[in-house]
Amino acid sequence: MNPFLESGQTEGPKPELPLRVFAHLDQSERLEGDEETYRLYFDCVDARWITNESQTSDSSFAENVPIFILQVEFQADDTNHPFHDLLPFIRFHRRNAPWLSLAISKGATDESPRLYWNLFSEVSESVHVVREEDVAGDSLLRLRHYSLAGDRAATDDELVDTLIWVREINMAAVYDVGQGSCGALLDRKGSVLTYLDFGGGVQGHARTFPGSLSQFCFYNNPPIILSHWDWDHWSSALRDKRALSATWIVPRQRIGLVHWTFVQSLKAAGGNILIWPSQLSAIETSEFEIRKCTGKGTNHSGLAVVVNDCESGEQILFPGDARYSAIPGVLGSVFSAIVVPHHGGWMSSKRVPSCSGSPGNRLVYSFGPGNTYNHALPATEANHRSAGWAPALERRTSGLRPNLGHVGLPLSGVPPIHSLPCRAGAGACDLQIVQF
Repeated sequence: MNPFLESGQTEGPKPELPLRVFAHLDQSERLEGDEETYRLYFDCVDARWITNESQTSDSSFAENVPIFILQVEFQADDTNHPFHDLLPFIRFHRRNAPWLSLAISKGATDESPRLYWNLFSEVSESVHVVREEDVAGDSLLRLRHYSLAGDRAATDDELVDTLIWVREINMAAVYDVGQGSCGALLDRKGSVLTYLDFGGGVQGHARTFPGSLSQFCFYNNPPIILSHWDWDHWSSALRDKRALSATWIVPRQRIGLVHWTFVQSLKAAGGNILIWPSQLSAIETSEFEIRKCTGKGTNHSGLAVVVNDCESGEQILFPGDARYSAIPGVLGSVFSAIVVPHHGGWMSSKRVPSCSGSPGNRLVYSFGPGNTYNHALPATEANHRSAGWAPALERRTSGLRPNLGHVGLPLSGVPPIHSLPCRAGAGACDLQIVQF
């Protein structure tokens, strides 16, 4: 496995500083405050491995290629900033931002861009970055190879054959994974039927992942439905590597070398990757539905899940990081429970789905304690409270720290009676529900 993805290699000597990287804008986060300030994350690869690439297999390349994450902050009104021209891609969630060529050197200040050497380490190095010409020609063609473009889409039958075993749902769950996302649908014994994302805190937020969570539940060989390609939504597959051999249902989105290398790790472990067909708007069972989001950008073009309570007719929403308006049929609908999008981060719209008014209503925030984004943002909390989601309905996965704070959302509105987190027996996993 590539050293960047090894969760146990957070200490020790750092690799050689690359002199030049090819960088792809992977994520952006608008920070709290009156000024329009963003934190950008670039998926980077040592340029020498692209320009001097020899004919190696994808698996060998994935295991050895030097990959990094570059973190940059800038204010939108700083017209002299080297990444200011990317502002339209950030504001309007465009997915076709160019691959950049960046010269990297030491000697920067603490406020400078930071280069991360490992996905699970908070250790980073301040660097000086000089932007060069955008990547073009043969190098760009090679970079485009490291994507999902060459992987076939799943058939409807493949998706149905995977999801048909997700049945007799008794409860939904949102797990305490720090600044990240991991939910699940459970059977009446508390075993996981399917995961809804499988992430957790990474990089500067790696410390928010609870040290007491090491074992997830794989009693039912559950598939994993990935909402979108963000590191904090799949990273825990590298903490509990049984997830690498699972079946993954994933959206087709533009990805960088870090994501692509993770995909190769799935393939190497025998994982089955089902890429959502581009023309499929939704797939529905009697108990839940996966909907393809219709927005722009990675957060808003992935997959959302709506759970249906067959007895009461009420619904639970797992939106991933997608805004509500990007999920078909959500605004104007009524829900008994919602997992707040994007960990309670900045909302571009104040519109929120309505609360059903039933005793089991819950609003769940999944974020890490002391996160540097200040999630959950007060404005986001206020928007939901204005829509009827009162403070008494709120649950926070990190609210019981230093203890785990996994949240259960029973479909019947009454917490089921079970003492074990999984029918496999005591000590089989660390997913016992402690909040309802």
